Amino acid sequence: MPSPSRLKLAYGLASFGKALLWNASSLLFIFFLTEAVGLAADVAGSIIGASLVLNAIADLVIGRLMTRFVSHAAAAARAQFYGSLLAGLCFVLFTYAGRMPQEARLIYTIAALMAFRIAYALYDVPHNTYFALASSSDSDRFGLASIRYIASGAATLFLTGVTASWVRHTGLHHMGKISVVSGPDFFLISLALVTLSCGFAFLLSRHHAGEVMVSPHTPVPPARLALTAGAGPSPAYLYLIAAMVCVSATGPFFDKLEPYFTAYAAPDAVSALGFMTFVALGKLLSQPLWAWLTRRQTPETLYTLTALFLAAACVAFFTLSRLTPPLTLSIGLLYGAAGGGVSMYTWGLFAKAVASDAAQATKWFGLFTFGAKLAQAAAVYAVGMGLERIPYRAAGQGGDAIVALMVLPSLAGALAVALISLRLRRLSLQTPST
Repeated sequence: MPSPSRLKLAYGLASFGKALLWNASSLLFIFFLTEAVGLAADVAGSIIGASLVLNAIADLVIGRLMTRFVSHAAAAARAQFYGSLLAGLCFVLFTYAGRMPQEARLIYTIAALMAFRIAYALYDVPHNTYFALASSSDSDRFGLASIRYIASGAATLFLTGVTASWVRHTGLHHMGKISVVSGPDFFLISLALVTLSCGFAFLLSRHHAGEVMVSPHTPVPPARLALTAGAGPSPAYLYLIAAMVCVSATGPFFDKLEPYFTAYAAPDAVSALGFMTFVALGKLLSQPLWAWLTRRQTPETLYTLTALFLAAACVAFFTLSRLTPPLTLSIGLLYGAAGGGVSMYTWGLFAKAVASDAAQATKWFGLFTFGAKLAQAAAVYAVGMGLERIPYRAAGQGGDAIVALMVLPSLAGALAVALISLRLRRLSLQTPST
């Protein structure tokens, strides 16, 4: 059994690797389809939305199937590695769409994206379940949740570093300011992302090498049955699914429009190249603070505070983000910090809610991500419809429209999560912590 510190490092690296693929899909897929593949924005949004519906259904089905053989951390670590190989292959195939002949691009894009969404569920479900199975207390759960979002922030930071030039030059090309987009395209970038993702997933599985893998047909000692059978999740899990749906139905408006803000709405070149980086830095640098606060205040209370912080960041972005480069970057930092806090507490509180039913953890996490991805599918479709109806490439007017479309739904989501968190606070007073 690996030491706790080495296990945290391995989990953090594996989370970083998985986040490279997911964050790339969240941040860049719609931009890639409209600006590199050449699809209309509404078509791109519809395709990505439909693919997320398929991904949600795959999460639900795979989550239920995996309860048969993923009931402890070692099994989850091994399953997420095998899933990373298939998801990585499909990710690379999808990013090749920009190099396909024009007449074959649409069919190829749809087939490759649907294959990636199904394969990603085989990677995502066991990885999400891992941190619930590998922790035994609230402190451990929120510690791993913090590591997860440090890794996610680092992955976004890495992505913005390797793709900012491609995004910026693609925007300049569409505005007629340059004739050729120089540097590596998304396909070449994806090869590096997949190599890292699969490599780090392998490291986590290796940290559990030699542990006994209990098969579904192996008799389980009564003591272990008592620990894993459970009496079902805490009632809070329903409220947390509702909160996740709110976040997933509104957050993508900001996330998926970040490249468009960078390409078409930022005040100058410095803020354009730095905006996505500063959002990622906010998510990354704030995680130690959120984890530290969890040891001094209840996570339910902190959930309320971070949701209100996110609402305030949305208002600041709407009113100030296009005035000066320092304001643009500062507000990006604040938005990333607030959004990272809301996400960390959502996942940590859900792991706490289902901890009493470890044997069925993949099922509950599959249900959790099922709701999230259905909501995200609707959001992506709405983003595509919105982009199709606004002149987002037009100077001035287009930038204002991008900002409004980015932030107003996110503000509504933050306020909804704040209201749900109040109910969670009341439930926490009735349920003892573990």
